Amino acid sequence: MESTFQHLDTVPCGGNGLFLFGRQLNGESVAIKVENIRPHFCIQYTLARNNIPSFVNSLANNVWFYQRSCSAYKRFNDPTIKSDKAITIPSRTDKPYNSYIDYEIFEGQDIVNYSEDGPGVFLKLSFDSSYTMYRAKQYLTNEYVTVYSDHILKDPNKNTGKKGEFKDIIQVDEKTFGVHTLYNDHVDFTLQWLIDKNIYSCAFIKASGHDKKKETSCDIEFTAYQIEQVDVKDMAPWRILSWDIESVPRKIHGKKDKYLFPEPWKDSICTIGATLQIGNETSLHTWILNAPVNSVDRNKTERLNKLDNPPDEYRPEEAEVYFFDSELAMINHFIKFIIEKDVDF
Repeated sequence: MESTFQHLDTVPCGGNGLFLFGRQLNGESVAIKVENIRPHFCIQYTLARNNIPSFVNSLANNVWFYQRSCSAYKRFNDPTIKSDKAITIPSRTDKPYNSYIDYEIFEGQDIVNYSEDGPGVFLKLSFDSSYTMYRAKQYLTNEYVTVYSDHILKDPNKNTGKKGEFKDIIQVDEKTFGVHTLYNDHVDFTLQWLIDKNIYSCAFIKASGHDKKKETSCDIEFTAYQIEQVDVKDMAPWRILSWDIESVPRKIHGKKDKYLFPEPWKDSICTIGATLQIGNETSLHTWILNAPVNSVDRNKTERLNKLDNPPDEYRPEEAEVYFFDSELAMINHFIKFIIEKDVDF
């Protein structure tokens, strides 16, 4: 499968994947999934170069245990988890360290702490997921991290009749490799990937790949194995929805003509107005929550009233009107409208 499209947005998918969203020149919307991305950041390395493999291997083992320890502790404190099985921290011996944390060596300078003696050694550490990178950040920027015992067992002596009753766990402050300064860690991994691929946002992208199970409502969707930016001197026919939501405000007690600012859980939405632009064509749409049955304010109409002296090009009488007796039904219809019209933004 192949598609050439103008890029619009990038959305993370799990800890090591992303979706590229855009639109082809023929108007079809596109969602391209990219997998097995390795998020990364850099640190300065001050020890002997021949110790680097050992350093990274130890880091991988320690971060693995720290990550699994945090996950086990989270499960231990989660009241929704009902299990008779022990929560354990698995071993990482079945995988080489570079599948979890890999590295590249380069020389450079910290511009804040510039050294007149010349460039120093830096490591670009790449990770199997953004979750691993997050724990590695914590591990490398603190003197100590809190870890927990590697076996959190169900207590057989408690006769509560409930599942998930565990023994108390052991909490330990484990010394790390010391505090390191991180570089390039402020860049989101989706943006890192675009920069590494030399792809500019809103540029045209050519992707080749294979079919996959549908996860979006886009016209074209597949997993890419090859992606590159290409030069196309044109613009995709974007579908732009401009909308505004209004609600029924509550009066402020004791004050004339004064109203409270709406709150989503207390004040219902009464109307939604939207303008949809597809290429050079524009259409108007209005969703209205009607007044209760038998109310004097109940007035269902097919068209909005025409303005006597319109100040601009807006013509309310041209809007398509949707009436509802239920706020939830109105909101659901609005969401369905967005999906069916395949809106970009």
